[in-house]
Formats: sequence, C-alpha cells, structure tokens
Amino acid sequence: YYHFFSYCISPKFLGKYSIKYLKLLTSEQKAYWNTSFVSSSHALVISGFAVYTVIIDKFWSDWPQLNMNMTTPLSHQINHIANGYFLYDLCLTIYYRKEKSWKKSYPTVMIHHSVVFIANWSICHFNVGHAYALIGVFCELTTPFVNNRWLLHSIRENKTVAYFVNGIVLVCLWFLVRIILPLISFYPLWIDTQRGIEQSWSVFVIVGMTYTIIYPLQLYWFSKLIAGAIRAMKSLDDGVANKNE
Repeated sequence: YYHFFSYCISPKFLGKYSIKYLKLLTSEQKAYWNTSFVSSSHALVISGFAVYTVIIDKFWSDWPQLNMNMTTPLSHQINHIANGYFLYDLCLTIYYRKEKSWKKSYPTVMIHHSVVFIANWSICHFNVGHAYALIGVFCELTTPFVNNRWLLHSIRENKTVAYFVNGIVLVCLWFLVRIILPLISFYPLWIDTQRGIEQSWSVFVIVGMTYTIIYPLQLYWFSKLIAGAIRAMKSLDDGVANKNE
C-alpha cells in the first residue's frame, strides 16, 4: 500500500498537487504524506463498513438499550482490521519518531494508538462492547481531512479555498463525530447503571480507558483545531482588509 502510493498515486495522479509534492516536499515529508495516504484510505473504507455493520446487524436498533455482549462475524472482522492498522501506524510512528513531521505528535499518537489497540484487543478477546467499538471505528472518518490539512499546509496551499473548506469540514466533523457522538453513546451505559444492570469488569476497564484517556485526547486535539481555525479566519479577514485598502 505504502509503496503503491509512493510510486504511483502521489507523484502522478494528484494533479497540481503531484507537482508540488515532487518539488516542495522533502524525502521525510513525502514519507509522511504517503503513510497518511494509507491512513486516509483505511479510514474511508473502515468507517463505511462500520456504519454498514451498525445498520445491517442492528447494533443500535434498541436505543437507548444496548446489548454489550452482542457480536457478529463482521464486527469482529472490522475490529481486527482496525487494530491491524493501529499496530502498523504505531510501528511507523516509532520508526520515524525522530523525523520532524512525526516528532511533534509522537507522544500523543503513541498514547492514543497504544490505548486503542489494547481496548480493541480486549473488545475482541472478551466479546463485549462491539456496539461501542464500531462507533470508535467510525471516528476515523475525520482522518482524511486531518491528512489533507497537513499536505495543503506543507505545499504552501494554506491560503487557498481548498485549505479553508477542508478546515471548516474538519472542525465540524470532529465536533460531531469525536466529541458529541461519544457523549451520546455513553448514555445507554448510564441508563443501565440507573436501572441496576451490572456490567462485566472487562466492560468497565474498556470504557474506563476510552473515557479517561482517549476522550480527553479528542478534546485536546479539538482545542488545537479551534485555535487553528481562529488563526485562519483572522488571516482571511486581514487579507480582505488589505485588499480593500
């Protein structure tokens, strides 16, 4: 996959972006973009299958009741694929940890990927929480926009309409998918607690890892996105003001 994007897609089939990819990016940045291209492809496919599985296997059909022990062959397969990707990206992050493009996000990515990998492994091993795991997989839908933002900024397209639109979509999608959706999905567990329905210890461990480690990271990254959006809006306003002078 990585080599396919490195030698076929990125240098040849991205239109004007391929030209800038070849001329403006360093070897290290090209490697980062090509691994990002892999993550974008994975995100689009796996998030689509997650939605399909939730609908076709009726994981959320009894809302606000959720069967924490419900699993299907497809939900197992999706979780295994997602975990395979996180392990792959975790290894790449460790390998490239000293490179500039990876270095800044290295600590948070290591925490995120390690915890998600352990949580997903536990979900598959103990056969619990697949309804929640599929929501977590769906959160990957924001990944292509994160990667596009990095590329557009790196090839000096950060003053373009494409960069601005990608940023707006990213902020809105992140808020809906990674901030609001996890809060909504916590509601069935709260209902079960109020009704005195006991969950297994594995459920508490998995949910605990998710909402005490992963969710705060989503809030942290969202704060960075908001700060970037404010800077972009200010830059746009300054540009309009300069044109009017």
